[in-house]
Amino acid sequence: MPYELPPGWVWRRWDSVTLKIGDVDHKMPGEVHEGGVPYVSPRDFKSGNRIDFATAKRVSKDDFFRLSTKIKPEFGDLIYRRYGTIGESRLVTVHRDFLASYSCAVIKPDPNLVEPRYQYFFSISELCRNQARKAENKTTQANVGIKSIKQFWFPLPPLAEQRRIVAKVDELMALIDQLEARQAAAGATGEKLLDAMVAQLLQSSAEPGRKQEVESSQLTHL
Repeated sequence: MPYELPPGWVWRRWDSVTLKIGDVDHKMPGEVHEGGVPYVSPRDFKSGNRIDFATAKRVSKDDFFRLSTKIKPEFGDLIYRRYGTIGESRLVTVHRDFLASYSCAVIKPDPNLVEPRYQYFFSISELCRNQARKAENKTTQANVGIKSIKQFWFPLPPLAEQRRIVAKVDELMALIDQLEARQAAAGATGEKLLDAMVAQLLQSSAEPGRKQEVESSQLTHL
């Protein structure tokens, strides 16, 4: 076991707390340009746990129905990147048809055991990343196999505790966003002040008689 857990928590293998962990066939289906279904890859991952469906490749509806019989992402599932930047994950927060490329694993949490957002936070944790590094296949492009992902150790608290953890993380993330916004605003104010000072200095060089006024203004700002 990676380390001792609090009372009431247990270590489980990841596949034992999911309904399914899998991927689609490794051969890219034919691409269509109109009327197709999004075929999402990590290049369509955006910040803030977003997926840009508009930039995704499109596959025919026939290919979608054929491939989705193996596994299809649904609301609450996890799209876990297993090629390249391993462990970059996206939680599915929309109700729509799409497929995830074979460069990702689709992980379906068991709702009786796991809160989807808790699983998402686990997937981007250092604990999960460390296990991915150990399981990495060092080939032309680093990757982690589905069998290895299934065997990752998963810290499982009671559902009520999972929801409390999710709420606390959301609270902390909101606080971080507020601090970053304030820092950005302070930086913008500083840049405007610097621009004004530079403009005054340039103007003073053209009007020597204003040098003393500019210096006094600078001291006031500082």
